[in-house]
Parts: sequence; C-alpha cells; structure tokens
Amino acid sequence: MNTKTFIILAGSLIAVIIVVVLAFALRGTKKSTLNIKTNSGQTVKTNDIVTPAPIKYQAQSEFYYDSNLAMTYDNNLNYFQITIVSGDRSALKSLRAQAEQIFLSKLGISQSDACKLNVQETIAASPALNLTNYNFPLSFCGNQIDNFPGN
Repeated sequence: MNTKTFIILAGSLIAVIIVVVLAFALRGTKKSTLNIKTNSGQTVKTNDIVTPAPIKYQAQSEFYYDSNLAMTYDNNLNYFQITIVSGDRSALKSLRAQAEQIFLSKLGISQSDACKLNVQETIAASPALNLTNYNFPLSFCGNQIDNFPGN
C-alpha cells in the first residue's frame, strides 16, 4: 500500500467516524411529546412537561415555577393549573399575560390548541386581594366568561 492510498483510506475512516459520532449525538436532541386528551375526546400533542418536571407529587408535575407563577399538570385528570402569586391587583393583568405566554411556550402549542385543554388560572391566597378560590379561563379562549381582575 502506497502513501497516497493510505491517506485516502485514513481520511475515509475519519469521515465515517465523524458521521457516526454526530448521528449518536443528534439522536438525543429530539424533544419528547405528550398526547393530552381534551374534554371532547380529542388529543393535543404537547412538549413533554411531565418527565423533566423538577417537582412531582403523585400524578401532579410542577413544570414551571418562579416568584410570581407556578404551573402544574395532573396527568390523571388531564388538568392544568396556572397559579399567579401577587399581592398587587395592578400587576395581575401583566402577570396573567406573561403566564399564558410561558404556558404556550412550555407546551409548544398554539392558543387554539390551549383552548381545547382543561386549564384554569387561579390567584394564590392573598388576603389583600380577596380572590382566593376563584378560577379563570385562559384570556384568549373567548367562548368563556372571564371576570379576571383588570379585564
């Protein structure tokens, strides 16, 4: 075997190794999904928010949390809850808009698909606001009565 043939074979071997390594590396980057049943029996395909959830309690997965918002999913009931934490009534409307955008982004769905899901927005216990135990629909699902503060 001459030097030229050896270089060609070695280069080909390196190219094959690179392709195999890249194929294995990229294989793990595909996002997993969930098929969530709606009240009408349809399914909505979402990003998997259950498997990577940092906090799980029985069937509930908390898939988002910050100082103003918490989002959970109950896979037994196919139910989402978005909780807004604020003692300031004037901040509720903007926090709600922020929460809904995060919700859509985390699930990787459209507003139309979100309206098919069982989603309730609540305001965390706050004596100053007197809004504990109220549930509200997503603001962009126009077929529901929405008495959210600030609307």
